[in-house]
Amino acid sequence: MVCSQIFSDEQCSNLWSASEYNSNNAWIFNATNGNLNNNNKMNGNSCRGSLEFGFDKTDELDDGVLKLSELIGFYHITRQHKRNKISQLIFEYNQRRELIELLLAINYFEYIPRVSICFIITYPKIREVIAANFRDRIAQTYLVRKLTPYMEQYLHPDSYSCRVGKGSLRAVLQLREYIAIVSERYTRDCWVYKFDIKSFFMSIDTNIFAPRLIVFIQERYTGDDKEILIYLARVIFQSLPQAHCIRKSQPFMWDGLSQDKSLLHRCDGVGIPIGNVTSQMMCNFVTTAILFFLAKFGIRFAHYTDDNGGAVPDKEDFLKTMRLLKAFVAEDLHLQIHPFKFYLQHYTKGIEMLGFKIKKSRLLPSDRIFHNFDWKITRAIRRAEDNEDYVYRNKESFMQTLNSYLGTLKWCNSYRLRKMEVERVSNSKWNAVYDFDTDNYLKVTIKPRFNIVNYYIRANKKRKRLLKLETL
Repeated sequence: MVCSQIFSDEQCSNLWSASEYNSNNAWIFNATNGNLNNNNKMNGNSCRGSLEFGFDKTDELDDGVLKLSELIGFYHITRQHKRNKISQLIFEYNQRRELIELLLAINYFEYIPRVSICFIITYPKIREVIAANFRDRIAQTYLVRKLTPYMEQYLHPDSYSCRVGKGSLRAVLQLREYIAIVSERYTRDCWVYKFDIKSFFMSIDTNIFAPRLIVFIQERYTGDDKEILIYLARVIFQSLPQAHCIRKSQPFMWDGLSQDKSLLHRCDGVGIPIGNVTSQMMCNFVTTAILFFLAKFGIRFAHYTDDNGGAVPDKEDFLKTMRLLKAFVAEDLHLQIHPFKFYLQHYTKGIEMLGFKIKKSRLLPSDRIFHNFDWKITRAIRRAEDNEDYVYRNKESFMQTLNSYLGTLKWCNSYRLRKMEVERVSNSKWNAVYDFDTDNYLKVTIKPRFNIVNYYIRANKKRKRLLKLETL
């Protein structure tokens, strides 16, 4: 065991190795005569914490199927963008011990997920999120990273969710191209459609798809750690995290959430948690059967998680195909296509998908994107007027918000919209700290004299001048 209290008193007379005895005392090993005693931990001696046997033998820990050096790599991948999360900081404080314990648990098939946290998010819509402990995220990253090359060979090319080089914007641009192809560059009739799956995450039956994923690993995976991946897939997807999670949001926040959108009301193996990387992988795995079913009928589409939009040359034939698809989804996948979120119109009416409106001759941002952008600018201007220091304290974060929206809008026919919103900012108190791209209205930058790096350079020069004057 590691000693709970470590002292480093430079005035002490000796340095002794120790480990925990009780809350007050620590074991003392005297290396000169071999005696083993215990002493009060609050005295003046220094304590050198001891490690459990084998914890410092990295070479031996690399003898298993999963090696410690490999697990450390997955740990570094997992902690990206999560360095300040509480569970990550706790894990990092005991990093070596936690990694070795996780390594041994996986190699000896004794891995048990820890308690997850559950909370409600309200933007862009109210959702229940169940997020795994950081230690369990490492195991999930290991499973997903190992299976990704094999999944890429299995998934449909027009599936755009959580795949490298296939984001939401790429899906929208591909759908726009398919509409142009099916309509023969807008010279013949064509219909555009959109549908999604009802309560998708909460309706995936792990009793069906976990065994199918295991069969997928058995048939396609060729690595030496096949048995470990099969074990992890079984444990992760059948562990029912909602049965042992800690609620972080107030109970009243669940009042606005329907029961079919929550996992806390069921423990029958139906539903996977939003918030885990393995859930995204499972979503792509589940919907692949739907996409190949549509492709069999020659339908051009772009799919993102549970949203499917496409173009068809014949309206009646597509409606017949949809009846077959609904029966297939219900019988084989135990899912349901949402009855009230089905859209089918002539291509001249346009289609809205993933934050964009696809029209015949232009691409526009959705109303939600525009209103959110406008509202955030209005709020920032109002706060700047109420507080003079607000501009200088929040110039970095607000600049990132502006550039994020402008970077999205640059793919649309939105010059007048960008110009209008940027001019609103330039005519406010934010003009004191920002420079604006007035040619295309695509970028906002901080004026050089307010840049953080330049600020510290000037401050350092001033400090050096003062020190030089003091020495004269």
